[in-house]
Amino acid sequence: MTVATKSHHNYCRDRRPLRKYQLLSSPALALQIVLSSLSTIGVVFLFMNTIVFNSENSDRCNSHHQGYYHFASSFSPLSVTVRDNDNKIIRNGNLNNNNLNYIYHVISTKLTAINDVQLQQQQQQKKKRGEKKNPTKSIPILGAPICMYHQVEIPTSEKNNPVPRQEIFVEDLTSILNTLVEESGMKHGLLTVISRHTTTSLTINELESRLTHDIAKTLLDLIPPDERSMSPASRKGVTYQHNDIHLRPFGVDDDDDDGNNNINSNKDSEEAQRCRENNWDVDDPVQLQAWRDQEPINSHSHLLSIMAGSSSESIPVYNSQMVLGTWQSVLLLDFDGPRTRTVGVQLMGYL
Repeated sequence: MTVATKSHHNYCRDRRPLRKYQLLSSPALALQIVLSSLSTIGVVFLFMNTIVFNSENSDRCNSHHQGYYHFASSFSPLSVTVRDNDNKIIRNGNLNNNNLNYIYHVISTKLTAINDVQLQQQQQQKKKRGEKKNPTKSIPILGAPICMYHQVEIPTSEKNNPVPRQEIFVEDLTSILNTLVEESGMKHGLLTVISRHTTTSLTINELESRLTHDIAKTLLDLIPPDERSMSPASRKGVTYQHNDIHLRPFGVDDDDDDGNNNINSNKDSEEAQRCRENNWDVDDPVQLQAWRDQEPINSHSHLLSIMAGSSSESIPVYNSQMVLGTWQSVLLLDFDGPRTRTVGVQLMGYL
């Protein structure tokens, strides 16, 4: 259906040929033209924006919903004509309040029908996707922010012989981390756990005794312990420079070793400086020997830590629960065990 208006020119041409000076010579007629033009401008501003805004959506209506109305008008009409889709005149008359109300009613009815069609199409599309008519989404309401850090001691699971011997042990951190989340009160956020050792790694995997045995055997086959190591898996002919304890911490090469306790050693090596920072007076021969006696033959443990996993893991927390799979656990891999270890745990999120 189309709404159109007859201009003053057409009005005059259809009735009697009036010249412009004759038309404007009548003050009453001129006043009527002005008032009609103002009325038309009001109609244009009331309806045109609504129609143009919905014109794109009208293209998506079903084919049987025809007759989308376009309001077209000059700025000085004297009459209005309403036509349907077949260009048939269904209303014709002066531009008075009754005709304006009729136009408003026609346009409003059609726009309502278009909106109804669009709503039905959206519901049909959601139904095809298996969605509910009015789906409710679970949107968490975030509370006060939270950020806290814990340093947690992880005792070894080896109870029979807890003496360090460069063996591989797998420790489960899941229950400890769950307790920290519960005690913190955090509902949504992120938990990050980091190992504080250079011979351990963190991973998320299944905790099962036979799998633990497979992990240890496979990794020790890849990187076997030094022949000087106390590990039961030590392999003859395998040596690592890091295990040359008698040359440390001064960074002396084999060619510089004169057999007299490293007289020509580098006193300012990086490792020597770290020893001093950690209260080892390696410049004193007694302290130096004490440091060497406690240093393990564990180069393979460092190498396995690099290969096996990561030094940290981040786990999402949703509704006060860590987001883990059914068979997933947060595991600490100790490649120089058994030992008591420490991890750092940071919780960041919202209460």
